[in-house]
Amino acid sequence: MKTCGHGSRRVVAGSLIASTALVVLAAVPQPVIAQEKTLRVALVGLPNRQGIGHDAFGESTVNLISAFYESVTYNDLAGNVTPGLAASWQAQGTDTWVLKLRPNLKFHNGRTFDSAAMVENIEFMLSEKGRIYSGTRNIIGVGSARAVDPTTVEIKTTAPNPILPRMLAILFPMEIKAFNEVGADVFARQPVGTGVFRVSGWQPGKVDGVAFDNGWRSPKVARITFNEIAEVPQRVQGLASGQIDVALALGPDNVAQIQGVGGKLAIGPTNNTMTMMFNIVRPGPMQDVRIRQALNYAVNKEAFVKNVVRADTRVATQPSTSIMSGFNRDLQPYPYDPARAKALLAEAGHPNGLKLTAEIITGIAEFSDMFQHIASDVKQVGIDLELRIISRPDLIAKMLGQKQWESDAFSMQYEGFPTNDAMRNMLNHSCMAFTRAWNCMQEIMPRIEAANREFDVAKRDQIMREIMKFYRDQATALYMYERVQIDGLGRNVENYAQVNRAINWHDIVVR
Repeated sequence: MKTCGHGSRRVVAGSLIASTALVVLAAVPQPVIAQEKTLRVALVGLPNRQGIGHDAFGESTVNLISAFYESVTYNDLAGNVTPGLAASWQAQGTDTWVLKLRPNLKFHNGRTFDSAAMVENIEFMLSEKGRIYSGTRNIIGVGSARAVDPTTVEIKTTAPNPILPRMLAILFPMEIKAFNEVGADVFARQPVGTGVFRVSGWQPGKVDGVAFDNGWRSPKVARITFNEIAEVPQRVQGLASGQIDVALALGPDNVAQIQGVGGKLAIGPTNNTMTMMFNIVRPGPMQDVRIRQALNYAVNKEAFVKNVVRADTRVATQPSTSIMSGFNRDLQPYPYDPARAKALLAEAGHPNGLKLTAEIITGIAEFSDMFQHIASDVKQVGIDLELRIISRPDLIAKMLGQKQWESDAFSMQYEGFPTNDAMRNMLNHSCMAFTRAWNCMQEIMPRIEAANREFDVAKRDQIMREIMKFYRDQATALYMYERVQIDGLGRNVENYAQVNRAINWHDIVVR
């Protein structure tokens, strides 16, 4: 059995199988690869801010960025940290981390990536210019950094942070001098990182890259192309027709079609909890916990998992998944109980039901099926849920506070990326959020702040479990299930793995 990349996924050509232990079923020999090969990839969307490494957070963004940038560290789905640009790290007390970088690293433009370049990236991350980017906003508590020697960096934190090495998996260092020389707009289309590919062309809907053979590791194909294909059926068709080698973010309904044309599937768990997120801050019915709980009781989640997801996964109970640190194993899912849902609605002053709206995107896997299932089930208890389809950029703009919410709920996942840690979700789903766009409950903030200050791992886990119980009891979302990732591969693709959104681009073979 062979492990690929930072972890592995189960690659199957037969029935749909998912496992919490990600494995590749058969070892693949390492042949001599024809260097003229191009790996053609279809994803949901290109990054909103194009090739800015510090803006890597969303699934599609990280999938692409990880081809052109190496991360400082990598995390597997159990929360174990593995080396990236940093070969090792060591805590010194509770407010200092020392990183040892790999020697002789180069950016795509030939400049050296060393401790000085790492410090430049951290200072950029802390600056007004850098804080606008989503990746750096998710690294909390860093106060300063200094170069000790060419390969040693000392990072000071503003509070105890036992998981800083895990957080650094979201830091994809850029060549800051080049960024400053050409400006953000030009750099975004001509990014300079340390990844196994360098960008050779960036145009609407398509990004091209060529192999970078002077990095820490080199790819096995000469070129890569990313194609923006927003809808699932079109990504599947591209794979079936042989125009695409890898189709990302598919759903269970696509399995038979891919197998029917001789394709393969990469299937495995994620650290994402699928939900219909409630807008608790916006004045309206969602501010009443009884209505939020009624929605959870009204939906038959077990039936959806069994009949639609059709994979080895769990109905969700809280904002973290069962493979994340801080997960509270004592919590049970809201049972399917329409009578209880109706009683709660009546208690909340809506004995005859009410009308709600949800803004959703539909381009990812079974999102559309999930929301149709929710709307159908809640209708049985008197809730008329109007589904309004919006674009992915519109949803992101609303999340960032750039546009106003116009709904009671919306499509979003609780995401454990990149730390696989329950506190990761509090960065967006609590009063810690930089926009406070949809969830801010002051009564839980002392426990959230305590967890973020606690360096003792066992004590911190206990606090996180208390926070998870609060979120479950408050029904901050309609908790559906722990998401399974399904990617489609052409028959000519070998050695594919996606773990924690980072794809092992260096190791993929196209025959």
